[in-house]
Amino acid sequence: MRREVGMKGTMRAAVLKTPGNLAVEEIPIPEIESDELLIEVAGCGICGSDLRYFAGENPWAQHTLGKAEPNPPNMVLGHEFGGTVVEAGSTRLESWVGRRVVVAPFDVSGFDRASRLGKPHLSTDTVHIGHGAGWGEMDYYPGAMAQYCRAWARRCYELPDALSFDVAAVLDIAGVAYHALEVASFASGKSVAVIGMGPLGVSAVRLARLSGASHAVAIDIFDAPLEFALTSGAEVFNTRRQSDWKRKILDFTAGWGVDAVLDTVGTADTLRDGSDLLAPDGTLVLLAVHAGTISLPITALAGERKITTSANYRYEDFQRTIDLTASGRLPLDDLVTHHVPLSRVHEGFDILRNKETTGAMKVIVTP
Repeated sequence: MRREVGMKGTMRAAVLKTPGNLAVEEIPIPEIESDELLIEVAGCGICGSDLRYFAGENPWAQHTLGKAEPNPPNMVLGHEFGGTVVEAGSTRLESWVGRRVVVAPFDVSGFDRASRLGKPHLSTDTVHIGHGAGWGEMDYYPGAMAQYCRAWARRCYELPDALSFDVAAVLDIAGVAYHALEVASFASGKSVAVIGMGPLGVSAVRLARLSGASHAVAIDIFDAPLEFALTSGAEVFNTRRQSDWKRKILDFTAGWGVDAVLDTVGTADTLRDGSDLLAPDGTLVLLAVHAGTISLPITALAGERKITTSANYRYEDFQRTIDLTASGRLPLDDLVTHHVPLSRVHEGFDILRNKETTGAMKVIVTP
């Protein structure tokens, strides 16, 4: 039941009115339900998926549901964020007011089959901050590229004092990386190759090293992002400059291949490259699903090789990622390379879109 009192007035927000039409507007401060908190946003990361929403895609639906779905108008973008709780939806939640939090940006009803099987990250009955999934019809769909954002109290995690709000904006994507390694059945002593060195790929490399990887291989087409992996102890390969990169990777595994491949790019070429590197009984995990058809020989799956996807993360994965980061074992602060104020959000999108020249990793929008 909605509260009768609460913060009134308007706030600035980055509203995706229609594909390609992103406007900073004054919109009403969200009203919150009894199980929700209102958060004053300290900073929100621009995710690669935000670029796809801007272009008219629905990457969440493609990746989680396996189909294309249209986006509604007037979505406030942004789901990677932290901030300070300024209002509680009920008296039992008032102890949260004033706390610094980071948010897992999706919630589920708990009544669908995936949730009952302990897999809420695969639920089709999902409500998601930063796009239109699950909200029903609204004037403005909640997102965190705004001064305030509503969130479910059960999906808010107290941000440890050791972590900045900048790091809070990287924790979501690091949680995705944590879960992808679980999907790949990764364990100490195994080898992994990660294709694409954005914040997701670098987080995966660091988590693999932390987990005792025998070899952690970082693959990209640009040198700048590979530096982040190199300083994390990975063996790095620029596929544009090193024509024999596949042979070198296979050589240091004595021709066996790597036990896991995480593909954060998701093109036909990267999928084929990843399958070429895969060891028998190895798993290739796609973390970026696009519409279209990819052709692979059936022999790519010989020797019990597997190709699968990883969607979102389990809530416990997110908590473990927070704990690892707070302990200092998983550094993320260096992945934040740019800040832009909300009034210049278009500039932030351009910086990320042109990362090969700007050197951008994570761009933070500050209200």
